Amino acid sequence: MESHTAEKIDIRIKAEYLGAIKQIPYLCKAIQRAMPEKKVCIVCWDYSDRKLSYSDLVSKGLKREELSSESIEIRQCGEGATGEGVANLLLDFSTSLEVSYRRKTLSLPIDPLKFERRKTLSKEEVEELREKYAPNTDRVILGGSLRQDEGEPLVRAMAPLLKKKSNTKVLLVPRSWPNDFSKGLDSFFQTAGLENRDKFHVVTESGILEDLYSICDLAFVGDTINRGTGQNPLEPAFYGKPILYGGTYMCNKFAFKGLSRSGLLRATDGLEDLTQAIRNPLAGKELAEAQRKTSEFIDSMQGAADLYAQLIKEVLDTEQLDNKQGRKIEEFLETKYYQWDTAFN
Repeated sequence: MESHTAEKIDIRIKAEYLGAIKQIPYLCKAIQRAMPEKKVCIVCWDYSDRKLSYSDLVSKGLKREELSSESIEIRQCGEGATGEGVANLLLDFSTSLEVSYRRKTLSLPIDPLKFERRKTLSKEEVEELREKYAPNTDRVILGGSLRQDEGEPLVRAMAPLLKKKSNTKVLLVPRSWPNDFSKGLDSFFQTAGLENRDKFHVVTESGILEDLYSICDLAFVGDTINRGTGQNPLEPAFYGKPILYGGTYMCNKFAFKGLSRSGLLRATDGLEDLTQAIRNPLAGKELAEAQRKTSEFIDSMQGAADLYAQLIKEVLDTEQLDNKQGRKIEEFLETKYYQWDTAFN
């Protein structure tokens, strides 16, 4: 999908942050439905000091969603894809929707895109992943997108439950600097006099977290203990996994609130509560009911991708402020979420 030709580009999509990068395939899918003839260019930042390639991550998502490579190409930041008549999109964590019909620029909130249905891993892919990361285990607990200071409380909560005879594996996925995270964990085990270090595996591979949720039996979403923005809890929810978090978040607020109401997501308050929640996760009929309510909740929040695609089409087709589609999106956001800041000109 990376042919750098002189072919005219109609739509240019930029997203610098990983949370936004992950939503690009679902927007592209809606664009291809609404405007199959339009050419899309996705602009990525592949930082030399990071193991994670955003280009590869986007390519992986496009391939999984079975999107046509003929109408989508990926370029590095600075390689152009600008020009007269090109719609320029920015996907960001902003809580505002900004559209300029004259300049053909759009700033689109990403949170609504996180609810769009996506292809999850097949049974065979899940089995292969589990064999790679947690072979011969009865239970897998996953801590996803953990800050450096979240490793210690998680270990303290889980260590008493992981006796030597326990066939449980704990996968810890750091938000950044996995080698430093792993060294810090080693040091903590030594100073605290804890055993069973071999049952805790720090994942150093980047861009794998969303898939790893498929193999766990219980998920803990990070950046939620004491402070933090809150990792996206919808990723494990798409696999129907029972989810715990540390009680705080700033981002993904609609996901946290809705999943809490469905019963699949539970806040924990302190070490003892976290230990009990890990010891007694949702199971049986209670889990099945939470999964059913979660599926209904996610379905009820969908539709942003198609509305965004129609807005892009409207911007491409007119030089004057029309805003018919913009008003539809405003109504959608106010109904599903809240009154977002909007600007049309």
